[in-house]
Amino acid sequence: MKRQAIEHFAQIDLAKNPKMVGNRNLVTVTSFGRKLGFASSYLQTRGFFSDDTIVRSEQDDGPWPILTWPFLDFLASLDLSDTRLVELGAGASTLVLAQLFDRVESYENGAKFVERLRPRLPPNVTLTLFQGDIFEVSTLTLAPEDWLMVDFAGKRTRFIKDLVSGPPKGELPLVVILDNSDWYRTGAGLLAEAGYAEIPFFGLKSGQTWVSCTSFFFVPERLRLTFRAPFPRLPFTRDLVAPWDSLD
Repeated sequence: MKRQAIEHFAQIDLAKNPKMVGNRNLVTVTSFGRKLGFASSYLQTRGFFSDDTIVRSEQDDGPWPILTWPFLDFLASLDLSDTRLVELGAGASTLVLAQLFDRVESYENGAKFVERLRPRLPPNVTLTLFQGDIFEVSTLTLAPEDWLMVDFAGKRTRFIKDLVSGPPKGELPLVVILDNSDWYRTGAGLLAEAGYAEIPFFGLKSGQTWVSCTSFFFVPERLRLTFRAPFPRLPFTRDLVAPWDSLD
């Protein structure tokens, strides 16, 4: 994910900047006010107040995937330039994930979503419309090194059941990402029985007013993660060279 321009604020040192302030009336900013300002800036930058997560407006830095922010930050730290993602459930996530993965093969059962999304897709994305709320595993060609995202509007647990009961465990996708995994604990259990370990990423999503969970399921003995170099500095983190981060 690309770094976004951020407007920062800081306290004014009257001793050093008297000309800047002039004779204007000053408002005292309390500790609570500074924290509230930071929180507001952070929420706005991540599209929390957005009503449309797909279309990028002149004022906003979208699009914003409807996945939890901690999960998106984790994903943005990885080097996925040689990885293929099969995405079940397209949307704003497709536009952002296409910037991270080598290829994205996306499927969506909402015709209006497909119509709005298709003109905005980059060349490394294919988008297919399917009908109904059941996605048949047999329509996919999955390789053991692929990553799979299950985020479509429909019977996700039924899909997971068919997925893990098909090929041998060694031929299942390397990673399965299950959004709203707190709602699909039966499906999560099926993945665990198939040998996947789960890391749940709880947090906020853009435009939603409740805490959600996006889970990262992986096969421990098969997964080797590579992080981007240099290690990424995401928006609002402190770019600090710590003097105590030393072997001395």
